[in-house]
Amino acid sequence: MQSGGTTPLSRQAWLRLMLAPEIGPVLGHRLLRLFGSPEAAFQADARALSRVPGMGAARLQRLLDPAVAARAREEDERCHAAGVALLTLDDPSYPVLLKGLEYPPLVLWVRGSIADADRLALAIVGPRSPSAYALLMAGRLTVPLARHGLTESTRKPTRARWKGAGARSPCWARGWELQFIPRAIRN
Repeated sequence: MQSGGTTPLSRQAWLRLMLAPEIGPVLGHRLLRLFGSPEAAFQADARALSRVPGMGAARLQRLLDPAVAARAREEDERCHAAGVALLTLDDPSYPVLLKGLEYPPLVLWVRGSIADADRLALAIVGPRSPSAYALLMAGRLTVPLARHGLTESTRKPTRARWKGAGARSPCWARGWELQFIPRAIRN
């Protein structure tokens, strides 16, 4: 699967928007509506950016921080090296049903591939540190569904969590794992 964005600079602009502290999905979508693309937003002057509702001086400073641009470049390189595709909201491969959310994620980190069979998917959302009971119940509810062809999409790698609870990730019931990772790839 190819990474989203036509060029590394395009992907890095999307990543900058996604990785900037305190620029969440709502503000990210406001920027996209106003400027049309992340590249156009980063080419805008500070005065134009400050007119975005909810921006404020502190968020504007974080958005334009050169360290965020450097992190985006590094993240793009790590993803490429790890075989992780970056699907941006403007990518034709971006899941249609996910795109239908009010504020869909601007970037999806995808390891593996998204096939037509994955159109019906289940996302498990919970705390960062779920209890053993929560993990047990998630496994009991989702493993049978995965065996019948339902794709589980997770917020971040869960292998350690599932093993720690004495369960297996529902995706492993079919022998593969598909993950949408909302933040940066870690080595």
